[in-house]
Amino acid sequence: SMPFWRKRVRVEPAVLRSLDPYWVVDRTDGFVAATVPEGDEWPGGIWNAETGELVVPCVAACWLQGLDEVLIVTDEYSGNLERRHWPGNEVVEKTEIAHREGWVDHVVAAPNATLAAVRWIDQTEAGFELFGLEERGVRQLERRGYRTDESNLLQGPFSIRPRVS
Repeated sequence: SMPFWRKRVRVEPAVLRSLDPYWVVDRTDGFVAATVPEGDEWPGGIWNAETGELVVPCVAACWLQGLDEVLIVTDEYSGNLERRHWPGNEVVEKTEIAHREGWVDHVVAAPNATLAAVRWIDQTEAGFELFGLEERGVRQLERRGYRTDESNLLQGPFSIRPRVS
């Protein structure tokens, strides 16, 4: 269930085009995965870049290069990492995001679609969890993540996939 403040289902396409890159998780043909920080509601998900419609409400999403699939984080506090068909949006495989604190705000996938990283942040720490992607599966790699100590300042992991402009 989406939080009550995520009610907005459409924004002006110009808003999506002008978003600061900080709020944009990924882009693909005609779609953008982003949070829209406007007013009292900050809706996140996959947006249709042409119409401004919210197609899939979610915390973060990224497309798997060379595949008809997208990775989606369903909830920022206790969500799953779901692998879905794109553009059909049917769930192929999903796994719980375990062993973390705070809230999730980002997901990236390696160009060869074998590895994904989910970033989380908290008041005084931050980190990321790694997930292996095989065939059509997704599983968390235990004890392979990273966490900061006494700071929530964390850059990346964005470099496992080049930014699409």
